[in-house]
Amino acid sequence: MMASKALTFLYCVVLINLANSQDQTGFISIDCGLEPENSSYTETSTGIKYVSDSSYTETGTTKSLAPENRQNMIQSMLSVRSFPEGIRNCYTVAVNDSTKYLIRAVFMYGNYDSRNEVPEFDLHLGPNKWDTVKLESPLQTVTKEIIHQVLEDTLQVCLVNTGNGMPFISVLELRPLLNSSYVAQSGSLQLFQRLDFGSSRNVTVRYPDDVFDRIWFPFTPIGSKELSDPSTSLSRNSSGNFRVPQVVMRTAIIPERAGGSVDFRWIADDPSLEFYFYMYFMEIQEPSSNSEERREFMVLLNGRTITQPLSLDYLQTLVLLSSKPLTEESYEFSIRQTRNSTLPPLINAIETYFVNKLPQSSTDQNDLSAMRNIKSVYKVKRNWEGDACVPQAYTWEGVNCSYNGTSMPRVISLNLSSAGLTGDIASDISRLSQLQILDLSNNNLTGSVPAFLAQLQFLRVLNLANNQLSGPIPSILMEKTENGMSFSINGNPSICLENACEEVTQKSSKKTKLPGFVIPLVASLSGLIFIVTISVTILIILMRKKKRGTINRTITSSSNGPSLQRRDTGSMRPSLQRRETTRQSFQRIESGMTDYEVNETAPVDAFDLELANRKYTYAEIVNITNGFERDQGKVGLEETT
Repeated sequence: MMASKALTFLYCVVLINLANSQDQTGFISIDCGLEPENSSYTETSTGIKYVSDSSYTETGTTKSLAPENRQNMIQSMLSVRSFPEGIRNCYTVAVNDSTKYLIRAVFMYGNYDSRNEVPEFDLHLGPNKWDTVKLESPLQTVTKEIIHQVLEDTLQVCLVNTGNGMPFISVLELRPLLNSSYVAQSGSLQLFQRLDFGSSRNVTVRYPDDVFDRIWFPFTPIGSKELSDPSTSLSRNSSGNFRVPQVVMRTAIIPERAGGSVDFRWIADDPSLEFYFYMYFMEIQEPSSNSEERREFMVLLNGRTITQPLSLDYLQTLVLLSSKPLTEESYEFSIRQTRNSTLPPLINAIETYFVNKLPQSSTDQNDLSAMRNIKSVYKVKRNWEGDACVPQAYTWEGVNCSYNGTSMPRVISLNLSSAGLTGDIASDISRLSQLQILDLSNNNLTGSVPAFLAQLQFLRVLNLANNQLSGPIPSILMEKTENGMSFSINGNPSICLENACEEVTQKSSKKTKLPGFVIPLVASLSGLIFIVTISVTILIILMRKKKRGTINRTITSSSNGPSLQRRDTGSMRPSLQRRETTRQSFQRIESGMTDYEVNETAPVDAFDLELANRKYTYAEIVNITNGFERDQGKVGLEETT
């Protein structure tokens, strides 16, 4: 029985080496709600550098704890980001793929909204539920921690509104671990407890004492007492995969009574949970040179021995871990001294994790990357948060996916009709290789219809109607319509078929292209016409001046006749007066112009009457010359009968 159970646990001896200086390389420390945006600071109690969350999320509002709850708080807990809109809101963090991370989310309500109503909501890691966040009081701090192997270059932590209050978050932290540590057969390891046994300071231990920034809580179970050695150097740290901080390993617990055992127990919240244990032992009492003292013990779980006898050497750390998950209704550990031991059993620290299988596969990474780029290019205002396809209850609006057993979900339909899109058709659409339906209608998309749409071999519906697309439709795309693809392109006034566009271009080119000799010929004729026009104009002016020079006396009309006046009013003599007369109404009708009518009694300026080349009747001449009593010069007349 003992041998079979012992196979479930492994143990190793880890030597103590001098600690090397540890920086925060790979640490991601986000103070949620920190203002101003893109600001940062160094937490004085830990030396950890925190940054604003403004570059990690696009939603939510920043809030500060109520003034009465801000006293004695570390800076990272003074603000929160709450999410009043949308069901799912996410943080997207760039990470190193194929790396194991400790991920920690911290929540303290602090009555930030002055409602004094403690909320309850779900926390998701990627497409899977991580845990439920449930607080009992405004000042309670709830911490959720999980060790997770990431496979992509981004990680999403999401808060989901379940109808029990507005989600919020105080701090989000990621710490890279060694990939060889905390190995589970499947799933991720969610923290159940991490205990520092025998600490007399009653304070938590974290960075910089812990190079991985794990948080250790002090604990001394009933029936045990503290054991410590002040001479143990604090400048030392354990090496190996786990690197437990020396300040934790310098203290331990032993039985209160001689011959007793160290006992501790707990009951799992869910008996189906699978647990992994990591127990840490180190001898902290330096033996005398003549001493034959020996510390040897065995570990029992629920009354069953699960190890062979274990012995400790001074300043050497022994790690006892479960290589396979354990499933029990309750866990009662007992560490008992063997018959060969002269010293009581001890234990320095323990970590306990349960398996979170996170069963839901995320959307195909190529599809998910393409969808995120499409969201960024078009600045989509819909609630596109988290994974595009999973969980199915939170699939992105306008997106349909295929779900095929254990295979990754794929995007098969994208409907962005009437989404206010502008610019070209995004090239990332071509990466959605399983796409069957694409609807980009009723937007303001411009540019040409891209040929890459024809590369979507499963596309059967394409709707680009009512945009501002232009140019030819690729012939390769039209060929898909012959194979059954439905294609809508109406409402794009500048679009045409590829062959039709070429014909129009050729005809336009033929109409506008002139023979080489025409251009200089036209230029020569234009110059000649210009010279002739100038010459004729000068000749007419000279002839008019000569003609006017023969009139020596002013010609005036009677009250019934028109007045002959010079149009060059600048050279008129004072005796030449402008006269106004009334004429019958007349209309001028010109092509493309509105008819207008001059009123019958409106004055008509004599200068506006064109009398050139007019023939006069004999009666008019008699009237003008007053019965030929005056000599008006020699004027050629034609008598009208």
